[in-house]
Amino acid sequence: MENELIEALGGNKAVAEALGTAPNVVANWRQPERTIPWKRRHAIARLAAQQGVALPVDFWTESAA
Repeated sequence: MENELIEALGGNKAVAEALGTAPNVVANWRQPERTIPWKRRHAIARLAAQQGVALPVDFWTESAA
């Protein structure tokens, strides 16, 4: 889920800039054992809505690491 969504939102750098964090933080979310933290999901959802990117079906139900 994370890889496709982050790419659709413009990649690590673009997502990091939009969230006010470092690109390596966003890159960490792409690791197989990681996921987008719940505290960042609302901001990601807003970013997706602004860009017209559909959220994955399990975005709000997937367990956070």
